[in-house]
Amino acid sequence: MARHLQSVHDKEIEVAKVTSIVIKETDSEKLKKQKRMEKKRLYDLLRKRGNFNHNQMVFEAKEGNLIVEKRPSCSGMSFLDFLPCEY
Repeated sequence: MARHLQSVHDKEIEVAKVTSIVIKETDSEKLKKQKRMEKKRLYDLLRKRGNFNHNQMVFEAKEGNLIVEKRPSCSGMSFLDFLPCEY
């Protein structure tokens, strides 16, 4: 996902913010770990926001596939079971 965002959406502000975090060789191990964790957190937020927007479009059109965070092991569930919280 990170590679896709960097190559296709590199002009967007949120993606530029993430890619501006540079891990340098001279950084301490603690700082490198903090930067990696921050980049992962920001990429996760972008992914989740994109999934939410996609799911909203699917819900409004009443067709398409939802992208859910976790899928249950039982089958026979409707897309209505995966709607975002109204609150």
